[in-house]
Amino acid sequence: MIFEDYIIGYHNGVPVRVSFPCSDVCPQYTVRVIRYNVSLSDCISVGGEIRSIYVPVGIGAMAEEFCFPQVIVDNNIYDFAEN
Repeated sequence: MIFEDYIIGYHNGVPVRVSFPCSDVCPQYTVRVIRYNVSLSDCISVGGEIRSIYVPVGIGAMAEEFCFPQVIVDNNIYDFAEN
């Protein structure tokens, strides 16, 4: 699934996207990111929450913001970075 990116369904009418970013050491450091497929500016209006998670970049990782469904945030599916 490395580098795959597509819509997996809908949650409350909002499209949900999954992607599998990786950097230089794949597949060991591939991350699965499940989030709403909306802009960050529209996130709150669809019931999402903007949070950051670490995604692989080069030989390290950096925090990147995504619009997550509230159910993912409430259930601590990810180790969220500090915003």
